[in-house]
Amino acid sequence: MTDSLKISDKGRRLIVIALFFLALPLRMIVMSITVESIADGPTRAIQAYLWAKSPSIITSGSWLPAYTYITGIFSFIIEDPWLSTRIFNTIVGSLTLSVYFLLLLRIYGINVALISSAILLFLPIHIGMSATSLTGISFLFSLVAGIWFFIKCSDAEYHSSRYVYLFFAHSFIAFNTLTHSTRLLLRSKKLVNG
Repeated sequence: MTDSLKISDKGRRLIVIALFFLALPLRMIVMSITVESIADGPTRAIQAYLWAKSPSIITSGSWLPAYTYITGIFSFIIEDPWLSTRIFNTIVGSLTLSVYFLLLLRIYGINVALISSAILLFLPIHIGMSATSLTGISFLFSLVAGIWFFIKCSDAEYHSSRYVYLFFAHSFIAFNTLTHSTRLLLRSKKLVNG
């Protein structure tokens, strides 16, 4: 990793915090001026709200349950089902920028990390998805965080089982957030039946 710029720990922390606080207002503005049409996002938001009203282990359904559990827990804080998942995704979308920066800083150095994070900060699809109740932003956050924790647990100075656990947790959440379970069930049934 050859980089013309070097960054201190304090500078890195400032950039991580600044990215979050630059991303959050932009995504909040988009969330406040847009209305989500009835489709997968609001359907999942209502599903999470109903789960929060009567928590149980989800054993069947069209979608795997991680997003329902996570946004259902968040709906304990904000009870409005139309708003809670959108606010959750706005926060998670903003946090994604900070983790993305840390991942790219570790792999490519400060120049690439700054430029790539600035692009993601203003990327219209990321801003728009962060303002919806769709699962894509939660998936992206868990994916980027999972990769970052995987790299952290492979570093000699960070050999700690907590990074391994965090890697597996984020990988599991990413898989369970985006995957459509009926396809998995049909595929496994096909494999079993030959």
